[in-house]
Amino acid sequence: MSPPPKTPRCILLVADCVGGVWQYSLELSAGLAAHGIEVVLAVPGPKPTSAQRTEAEAIPGLRLHLLDARLDWQAQSERELAPLRAQLVALAEGAEVD
Repeated sequence: MSPPPKTPRCILLVADCVGGVWQYSLELSAGLAAHGIEVVLAVPGPKPTSAQRTEAEAIPGLRLHLLDARLDWQAQSERELAPLRAQLVALAEGAEVD
């Protein structure tokens, strides 16, 4: 019998701040924080408004990282995603996400 899965301490979540995805990511982050799980929220594309940043900063354990990269659904080719991919890998490694 295998051991039970380990509960993550920190996860990486990627979301843009346009539309309902932003609200969902904050609600998910708050729910995870209630269980002691930190969230590193990576935000490519347009930057969040000051109100959105304030809302994110109110969630305990949430670390907001604004990325200088295009949104994946805006890319015309896979090559355009290389900067986003590199930033996400570096962020995941640096933040020691599970």
